Amino acid sequence: MIIKHAIAIATLALATGGANAWTLVYANDAAGNVTAGSLQSLRTAVLNGSSVRVVSDVPGKHAWSVPCFQMAVKYDAQGVVCFGGSPLASDNSMGAQFSNVYSPPQIVHIMLNTQGQYSQALVRISDGVLASKTLVYHPMQWFVE
Repeated sequence: MIIKHAIAIATLALATGGANAWTLVYANDAAGNVTAGSLQSLRTAVLNGSSVRVVSDVPGKHAWSVPCFQMAVKYDAQGVVCFGGSPLASDNSMGAQFSNVYSPPQIVHIMLNTQGQYSQALVRISDGVLASKTLVYHPMQWFVE
């Protein structure tokens, strides 16, 4: 009985020990105005090495949750930049085209910043040529772990 109880406690500890919560520390509107939290708190979290995820909401269309693979704190602009992306560009529209890989195959580079800018660049894998680049402005929520 004691062994079963100890195993149950150990299993519970292992299952919940790695569970980390994402906390909203900053939000901005499409113009870069603060809507929640503190930019200084976000900057401090980035400078301390925290993991960051940005949710960019395109009203009426979709919301992206972008894990930031690299971060930059811009001292001159008092802003934060998130670098994200995926290794392969695929169609994310619902229906028959869902998950079709772009032709020719391309990789996606995403950059977001606290001024509301969302930039996406598609680069052809075969020759490294920039296939397209988009810059739009959206509200964003910045989460740290």
